[in-house]
Amino acid sequence: MVIEGHNYNEMCQFISFLYPSCNQTITESNVRYMVKLAYEYGVKFILKLCQSTLLNTLRKDNCLEYMFLAQTYHLTELLEKAKQQCFKLSYEDIESNPFTNDLDLFLIEDIKRMSKLKSNKSYVFLNYTVEH
Repeated sequence: MVIEGHNYNEMCQFISFLYPSCNQTITESNVRYMVKLAYEYGVKFILKLCQSTLLNTLRKDNCLEYMFLAQTYHLTELLEKAKQQCFKLSYEDIESNPFTNDLDLFLIEDIKRMSKLKSNKSYVFLNYTVEH
């Protein structure tokens, strides 16, 4: 049986999460495809586990990628936390990151503006929410 557009091993791991007797964990190395599959198949408990893993592994060096995942899969809490991490990036880091082009234009402009202003004490935040 072929499931179009999915890796066999990734699908096996995803399906094993549906059975409580299987002792599986979502890790930083498998969370990217697990969140995609959980969202695609509407498995909310796996989506929550993925968001928890993403929140626990969020760092300055992966915050733009995680913002992309949060935006794509409607992970509101992750989006806010990743946005806060991204404010620590330099303007050059933001511009050179491959995920910058995939993010919502208003969101990335807000982060770029914050990056330029971070030496000042007066910040202006745009209100950005994820639509469900």
